[in-house]
Amino acid sequence: MTLFETYVAPKTAQLIWQKQGPVCSLDAIPSQQTTATILFMDIRGFTTISERMTPAEVYSWLNPYLETMTNCIMDHDGIVDKYIGDAIMAVFGVSNEGLTSETIRDGALNAIAACLEMNHCLALLNQRFQQEGKPLIEVGIGVHTGLVMAGSLGSKRRLNYSVVGDTVNVASRLQSLNKKVTNNNPHHILITSSTYDYVRDRYQAMPIQSLKLRGREQKTLIYSVLGQKPQTQPQPGFYTQSADVLSSLQIFL
Repeated sequence: MTLFETYVAPKTAQLIWQKQGPVCSLDAIPSQQTTATILFMDIRGFTTISERMTPAEVYSWLNPYLETMTNCIMDHDGIVDKYIGDAIMAVFGVSNEGLTSETIRDGALNAIAACLEMNHCLALLNQRFQQEGKPLIEVGIGVHTGLVMAGSLGSKRRLNYSVVGDTVNVASRLQSLNKKVTNNNPHHILITSSTYDYVRDRYQAMPIQSLKLRGREQKTLIYSVLGQKPQTQPQPGFYTQSADVLSSLQIFL
C-alpha cells in the first residue's frame, strides 16, 4: 500500500482500497460531478532549456523540481492528478464525504497557499541549482474553480482516476497566459474570478483583464495573485498585554 501511494495519489489509493472487490472495473470507483479547484503549472522555456541538456541531465534537474512542487501540493491537501513532462496538474477540494461550500472554499484556499509555498520553495531550489551550475527554473501557474467530473478514465487494462471538464481547460489556458501577463504578476499566478471569490478575504489579487480564452465563448475575468493579506487581527495576547500596561499606568498615576 505504501508503494502504491507513491504511484497513485494517497487519497485515491485509499479510495481504491476501500472499494476493492474481486474484479476491478471501470465503475469500481463511482464517478461524481463535483466542484473543485484545478491547478496547472509548467516550466517556462522548458523545451529550449532541455534541448541543451542530455536526457540524464534533464532527469536529474527535473526530479528535484517535481518532488519539491509535489510536496507543496500534497502538504496542502492537493492531489497530483498527473505529470505531463515538466507540467503538473493538481486538484484541490475533491472530497468523498460530500460537497459543501466549506469544502469548495477550503480547496480554493489550499490551492493558493500551495502556489505561494511553491514560489518560496522554488526560490530556495534555484539557489541550489545556481551553485550546481544548472539552469534556473521559472514557472507559470493557472488556477480555476468550477464543475468537474471525477472518476475512472481509460480502459479495463489501464485506468486513471482523474477529473475532466471545462474547468480543467480554463486552468490550463491560464497557465499558458502567464507568458504574456508579466506586469503586476509577481508570483506568476493567474486565477479566475470564481476562484478569487472564495479566497478574497485572505489573499490580495489584482484584476488583469476580462478576455476570451482560446476555445471559449464566454469572457473570463482574470486576476494575478499578489500575496496574503496583512494580518488585521491583533496577535494573541495583545489585549492581555494592553490591559496589563493600562493597569500599571493607573497604579503609577
